[in-house]
Amino acid sequence: MACREVHAPALSGFGFNMVGPAIIKFGTARQQADLLPKIRNADLWFCQGYSEPEAGSDLASLRTRADRDGDDYIINGSKIWTSGAELADWIFCLVRTNDQVQQQRGISFLLMDLASPGVTVEPLYAFNGKRLWNQVFFENVRVPVQQRLGEEDQGWTVAKSLLGDERLMVSRVAENKRILSLLKEALALQQAQDIQLPPEAEAEIAALEIRLMALETTSLRILSQADAGAQIGAEPSMLKLKGSELVQDQDELLFRLIDYLALPQDTSRGDHPAVTPPWAEYVASGRYHHRSYTIAGGSSEIQHNIIAKQVLGL
Repeated sequence: MACREVHAPALSGFGFNMVGPAIIKFGTARQQADLLPKIRNADLWFCQGYSEPEAGSDLASLRTRADRDGDDYIINGSKIWTSGAELADWIFCLVRTNDQVQQQRGISFLLMDLASPGVTVEPLYAFNGKRLWNQVFFENVRVPVQQRLGEEDQGWTVAKSLLGDERLMVSRVAENKRILSLLKEALALQQAQDIQLPPEAEAEIAALEIRLMALETTSLRILSQADAGAQIGAEPSMLKLKGSELVQDQDELLFRLIDYLALPQDTSRGDHPAVTPPWAEYVASGRYHHRSYTIAGGSSEIQHNIIAKQVLGL
């Protein structure tokens, strides 16, 4: 397969590392044989089609329809905030197959080729000019019924399982480690130049590192339990909550440490020279992009509700 040029923000939203476990759990033997080797080899890239313009945190209110026509579904509607859709091959998509039952019971889970006639991918640009997301439109798109994952009208079960797997991964341990290394580098460089820094900076970095160690240990423990076949409950919501908050807290301290060096625009578009050191160039861009981390993948309020219900019994 030809090498793809993928920027980190787009890659982080790709669904290929999430849909594999769902196919293992809910897929037919044919789906598993056809798709899993391609996913493992990165020959088939998925993006995630969950959110809609009027169905974000209240995902069950989605309106994208799938009407049965013989051996096909005909899809009409749209998905939004679709990271990496311009680079993906397929999309896994929640669609409405029954509007005569409770919302969660009328949803199906489809695997769809983005090259299908009637699919349009439109860019959504961030404030810094980068294409971080997309809106995907479906107009009379035909999808074979055999590309449904799980039973008809039972896609909510598949979706919840996939979100649990996703939240195991969005503890963002590796990303937090990267930001922590930038924090330490920024502190050392500033100290070497005798720049006056907040007196509490070193103590704050130490406290953040302790939080990261606790997050990693908890994440590894839960992953080990999952690998051993244990049933994982609401723990991934805790990891998602703590990991996203830690990213933002580290961003804030890094932003304070670099001070005015956060102001210049980054050079990723290549149309102006760099005016900041490499370690400072993307700090502002990352800080504002990462504000979405406590929303994307299920807002912090949603995670608190899940923990309250499933752990505390409230």
